[in-house]
Amino acid sequence: MKPSTILFLLFCAGTLLVQLFTNLGYRKGYEEHLLFVKNQVFPINAFPLENIKVVVAKGVRFTLYLTKKQQGFKQDVRPEGISFKAQGDTLFISSKDGKYDELNYFETYFRSVPNLILLDANANIIAKSGEELNTRIEKNGQLLVEQSSFRKVNAEVKDSSTLIFNADATVDLLEVKLKDSASLSDHDANITKIVPIYISDKASLSLSGKGLRALHSLPHQR
Repeated sequence: MKPSTILFLLFCAGTLLVQLFTNLGYRKGYEEHLLFVKNQVFPINAFPLENIKVVVAKGVRFTLYLTKKQQGFKQDVRPEGISFKAQGDTLFISSKDGKYDELNYFETYFRSVPNLILLDANANIIAKSGEELNTRIEKNGQLLVEQSSFRKVNAEVKDSSTLIFNADATVDLLEVKLKDSASLSDHDANITKIVPIYISDKASLSLSGKGLRALHSLPHQR
């Protein structure tokens, strides 16, 4: 019998076994296992997140939660093409091919708010902390602040990137630099004071009436 024929027969037998196990109810157990794994929170490469002060994200999409109960990350069990690397107090998270892909999504859980640097990355942050958030958003990145409360937000937004505050976000003081074609928008968020440190000619502001009343003054162009 030819080797190619043997390989073909083995393939057919394997296919039949998979179908048999599926029909016998193994599929349900397998799906339950996938759901269990998907909902677990795992440590990122076994290094403690309490040592991480800065997160640099490139080409990924994620949600950052602030919680005192757990640390780590959660993602689907399918291959996502995401790499995690810690160097000193900085965590580098990137897509393995260097390109942005909606499928490269995960959730991460911190006990204190890290500085966020987004490079062609899309992030949501949910943090009722009263702490200070420092962020830099570049290369078509986007940060959505929702269900959060911050004492102060320092933000530098560049290129065509966007900083957005949802209606359920509360900020005492927002200091922001809008460079290039960057944009800032609020959806009726509770921002007490907005201080624009710098706004380029091509930048855009989309503020509710509440946001306009919080606007301190527009800076003089240099």
